[in-house]
Amino acid sequence: MSNVILEASVNLGVSCTNDFNTEEGALGVGPFIGAIDGRNQRAWLYEILKRTQVYRKLCDHCISRSRGAQTTQSDIITEQILFTTNSGGVAHKEVIVCAGAVGSPHLLMVSGIGPVAYLAEIGVPVVYDSPTVGSNLLDHLSVGAMISRAKPGMTLDFLYRPAFAAWALLQWLMFGSGPMSSLLSQIGLFIRSDDERLPFSVPSRGTVPPSADHTSGPNAPDVEVVTCPMAVIESEVVIPPANGVTIEPILLQPESRGTVRLQSTRIWDKPLINPNYLATEGGRNILKSMRLIIRLARTEPLASSLVLQDANNDFDPYWPSDVNPTQ
Repeated sequence: MSNVILEASVNLGVSCTNDFNTEEGALGVGPFIGAIDGRNQRAWLYEILKRTQVYRKLCDHCISRSRGAQTTQSDIITEQILFTTNSGGVAHKEVIVCAGAVGSPHLLMVSGIGPVAYLAEIGVPVVYDSPTVGSNLLDHLSVGAMISRAKPGMTLDFLYRPAFAAWALLQWLMFGSGPMSSLLSQIGLFIRSDDERLPFSVPSRGTVPPSADHTSGPNAPDVEVVTCPMAVIESEVVIPPANGVTIEPILLQPESRGTVRLQSTRIWDKPLINPNYLATEGGRNILKSMRLIIRLARTEPLASSLVLQDANNDFDPYWPSDVNPTQ
């Protein structure tokens, strides 16, 4: 199925590439590369730290591992950063908070670091006035999985059945082969939303006006499209109602700036997140990519491998490719 997607992408007008990591740039459609070691295993930082001679300190709420000046901790929830005038508790070097794009401003603001007027309004004692904390949130917008029905025997959906999944797992553990030895997302597309050679427009509605350049360079994309040869369920552990192919566009150059705000003075209350999606033309280009994906589903040879329907009033958003891209 992945080879079928690649061929259909080329027929749609996307150039083919064998390597996204060259000086020519990442534009085109081609295979993703997975790196493994000599034992056919992937290496993770956590596993590397675990194998080294480290000092382990067990406590009620955390596991701490140290090696020299490096310390990693897991299973920890930080409620607040405390500040003191005691010289024994003052950091003499920079302290970096790495709690993520949402967690970092959330933690800083409940600790009293942020816009002074806003913190006073919420009721947080101000420690330091930093007007930009909680602002300028940038996120790579994705519309989520766009799934198309596939004909039987063309996808990896059989892995949703426990017996087949168990056999595939055993095949991978014993021989390093089988469907579980491959990447789930095998083929990717990197495109420019201002590429006039690609069919973004709807003939019955006229030509889509060309958009401005929202990329990082002449040979750089602003949209990535990942594909999976099976129906991928993102929010629930549910067996899909039919075999499927999943295609998902992701915005590479986000421009819309959102905010993170406090719901209360407690870290336990989830923050209020406003990503401000689609506020700029660059963000709205993700919608053009959705139409391109629907066109891809109706391009040969992929179209012959799918079960396509023309949706009228009974449109099911689970199957977005039922929408006719020419209307």
